[in-house]
Amino acid sequence: FILEGKKCKERSTCSECMLASGECYWCADPGFPYDRCNLKPILQGDQNCKLISIEDNKVVSEVNKEFSSTIQVVPQEVSFKLRPFQSQQFKISVKPARDYPVQLYYLMDMSKSMEDDQEKLKSLGKKIAEEINKITKNYQLAFGSFVDKTVSPFTQVDIINHPCDLDEKFGKKGPCDPTFGYRHNFNFDSNATKFEEAVAQQKISGNLDTPEGGFDGLMQVSVCDTILGWKNMDQARRIVIFVTDASPHIAGDGKIGGITAPNDGLCHLLDKDTYKIYDKSNEMDYPSISQLKVKMKQNKVVPILAVTSDVFPVYQKLAEQWKDTGAAIGKLEFDSSNIVDLIRDSYKKIATTVRLIDDSNRDRFTVRYKGSCSSPVDNECQNVQIENQVDFTVTITALDCKSAKNDSFKITIPGFGDVKVNIEMICDCPCERDAGIPNADICNKNGTSKCGICYCNPGRYGVNCDCDNKAQADTSLCKIANSTDDRVCSGFGICVCGQCECIKRSAPDERIYGKYCQCNNFGCDRYQGKICGGPERGVCDCQECKCKEAFQGANCGAINCTIGAINCRKDNQVCSNNGVCACDTCVCSFGYKGKYCENCVSCPGKCANVKDCVFCQAFKKGKDEVCSKCNLNIRIVNKTEEKCSYLDDDNCYVIFSFEDNEFAGTSNETILVQKERKCIVIVPTDPPILAIVLGTIGGIVLLGLILLLLWKLLITAYDNYEYQRFERERMKSQWENAENPIYKPSKQQFQNPTYAGNN
Repeated sequence: FILEGKKCKERSTCSECMLASGECYWCADPGFPYDRCNLKPILQGDQNCKLISIEDNKVVSEVNKEFSSTIQVVPQEVSFKLRPFQSQQFKISVKPARDYPVQLYYLMDMSKSMEDDQEKLKSLGKKIAEEINKITKNYQLAFGSFVDKTVSPFTQVDIINHPCDLDEKFGKKGPCDPTFGYRHNFNFDSNATKFEEAVAQQKISGNLDTPEGGFDGLMQVSVCDTILGWKNMDQARRIVIFVTDASPHIAGDGKIGGITAPNDGLCHLLDKDTYKIYDKSNEMDYPSISQLKVKMKQNKVVPILAVTSDVFPVYQKLAEQWKDTGAAIGKLEFDSSNIVDLIRDSYKKIATTVRLIDDSNRDRFTVRYKGSCSSPVDNECQNVQIENQVDFTVTITALDCKSAKNDSFKITIPGFGDVKVNIEMICDCPCERDAGIPNADICNKNGTSKCGICYCNPGRYGVNCDCDNKAQADTSLCKIANSTDDRVCSGFGICVCGQCECIKRSAPDERIYGKYCQCNNFGCDRYQGKICGGPERGVCDCQECKCKEAFQGANCGAINCTIGAINCRKDNQVCSNNGVCACDTCVCSFGYKGKYCENCVSCPGKCANVKDCVFCQAFKKGKDEVCSKCNLNIRIVNKTEEKCSYLDDDNCYVIFSFEDNEFAGTSNETILVQKERKCIVIVPTDPPILAIVLGTIGGIVLLGLILLLLWKLLITAYDNYEYQRFERERMKSQWENAENPIYKPSKQQFQNPTYAGNN
């Protein structure tokens, strides 16, 4: 408070006063005898100022359409007038709608390595629809595919029309489509059967290198609004399921194939046969990661990255880069058998995670969030169920008036909607906009009265324009009283009629100011070579660093934990007095847990100490001598947390807890007792005779079958052994190769001894 007051007093005009601090105000009363720039309580208190001239922040307008089946964020637009350094708060409410429309675009890698994945998807279209239908009944499915650019070295040009020939050499034959970049195969439709049929009609394709051209397809899906049939981005959730088993080509890779033109981020789809194809695939480079992020944010497209384990680390980093789009990632089995679970779980996470982000100019504004949920992150609430409302308090602080007077930015809640914030900067005082009173009496008819001070005519000087150039001789009024510095105007100005006129610096951003020219904005300590660490950390004001809220120290080089300590307070207690605040997080003492260390986990005797009196006072059960001494502060409720639970004589559990879940209470703390007890009901049942008999018979039959099977196996094994032994004996036998000795041939020849034919 004292520091802010000091900053105010050193300002000589209303505009300077307003820019000094959000707590400074200007008194425009004529003849006001005190410092005109000061804190409002001081000006309106003992100093009795009547004309306060500086506008406060003001809400100009709000657009508040009520929650509906298509409106999940309230308000949709707000407009403020803001003065520098004065914070303005407003509330954003988010309520997930039941059956909010969703469009799921399935973008699949159709290279040869994804053949088994496509086969699996052919039969899972209806299953995907069934799982999404459990979350919202208002859904549509579409299908697109990609491979890569059709130029070398991404593909082998001579076999571009039958790219699977490379695989056929290794015995992997099958129908294969020519290589293509990206094509849209199936328009949005709620008919899952048609979706399955469209997927089944697609043939696998192929390319040469391992990375794929999926980013070309993702860009076209993101920017081709009406051509692909996307609904209005504010009336439906847009989801792209990106399925691949390979890393992506990114900006710059196209140069390897002689493609130097950068991706323009526009839609380039043409009709060809029954498809829509990307016709600039071989003319423009792949898009960059940041380019895709911008386009997906602009068109409110939320990607689900379904990738295999070998490329999961690559896409995990991408998902982190794209977190402002609401991106989700899941690990895909090599045959895509878990694709249904992956899509369901990823979509459920997107549909139940409320996260606020903004695109404000950080040099002009600071924007902080605080959600109504229990979350370690102030701008996020998780597991928000259908029709459950969460609220966020948004605090905006304007930092300067150097740029344009009007500005705007968006606060986006991926998957739910956004809020447009319009800001008109208050950079001057209302009294300065008037022409003032020329030749006013208070200015000795030698100047114009404006905002309570005199702007003297040429040749006149002084607070009331009552001095001329001859009055410069009196310099005693231009020295700081009771100071060791005896220089006139601190050595940085000239004394004119008892008033210091400070030297103008050659650098336009450097100023010397103050009543005695004792202040400047360039003489502060430096951090990392910059004055006050640079404008992102703080500004130099009268040789003292004025740090932004997140920083502190003489040169703004240290982190400011004071602001963070607010997150450690609850009910005006730091960490419930059960821990210490480490900048912005409670570090609990042993035996305590919770965001504010509010839960005692090591107080075993507390429940037991009061259970008898709870029985007495709440349920009239117990011994008279015990009940007569009971005087607990008990409140009966319909439901309470099961912190304490004890079994009574009726075989029922009595459940109670301590208000606010605080186990470090006093004798006056309130005990919340659940109205209904949980009773154990024992129902006698007859033994299942039929099941026992059937089970016994079944066991005997099964045992007999097992024994028969073992007998058959043993006989078969023995027969096989005997046969093999016979074969071995047969092979060892050696037989002489001769005719049968009793064999007589049917034809015999005899020689006539008297035959003389040879002679």
